[in-house]
Amino acid sequence: MTSLTIPTNQPTQERKDKATSRLVANTTLDQITTVDPLSLAYIAARNYAYLPVKDNKGGGVEFQVTISPNQKHVIRIELDFNDSYIISKFHIRKGGLDCVLRSQLHNVYAEQLCETILDMCSIH
Repeated sequence: MTSLTIPTNQPTQERKDKATSRLVANTTLDQITTVDPLSLAYIAARNYAYLPVKDNKGGGVEFQVTISPNQKHVIRIELDFNDSYIISKFHIRKGGLDCVLRSQLHNVYAEQLCETILDMCSIH
């Protein structure tokens, strides 16, 4: 994941929220790769993006995966304020303009992230 810089001319709270979002995204990816360093490579994860802090969510990360040559998906991992994660899998329809929610799991804890993502992508 590349390092993102935050412009200093933004309001202070917005900069803090972006920094928090980036920290949560990096921590989430670290928790996944601590269990299995190659887990994200197994599912061909790419195009990482951090999610903003909003509503009842504390930020997170999303990335694209290729399950088979004809199946492209987006995995979204959001930190819930009860210190667990919500993992969603979206199917990207042909043309890439539309996504459909395929599955969603609530109350996933850090030590379960890697196994859960591999199970969602049917690689286990």
